[in-house]
Amino acid sequence: MKSSIGMVALLAILMVGTLLYADKGRGGRGGKERGRDKPEAGEVDAEEAEVASIVIAEGNKPFEVTETDIVRLTGKGIAGSTATAKITGPAKIEQQATIRRIVNGLPLVGPGDTEFDIEPTGKGAVTVTISVKRPNSDQPEVKTYTFTVK
Repeated sequence: MKSSIGMVALLAILMVGTLLYADKGRGGRGGKERGRDKPEAGEVDAEEAEVASIVIAEGNKPFEVTETDIVRLTGKGIAGSTATAKITGPAKIEQQATIRRIVNGLPLVGPGDTEFDIEPTGKGAVTVTISVKRPNSDQPEVKTYTFTVK
């Protein structure tokens, strides 16, 4: 029981760390560390980095976002799974990423998650359907998310 709680806590910390230090041209660590006044070549100073608002949707209730928000949805699977996203409405997939988790320097065996960053392209209702096909099943698991861009 303690092991399960510890694993959940560790995964939560890793997810928060990933969000805080994600580097897609919208943030990241920048070059300011203790004892450094200037970013090194190729680094971005935190004051110069573009700031993004990322909405991570969980559950099945509709929600609202602004045109400048990025909606991050996750297709959760096991190793070998493939995920696809279909969008209807004023939005597009800005980025699709396969997630690898490292715990204490070692890769976590098992997860096959895919994150989709959805960028609104206008105002209106958006429906995103994520299908995850697991290697041990013929039927994909399908989740639908609905949100309104205000």
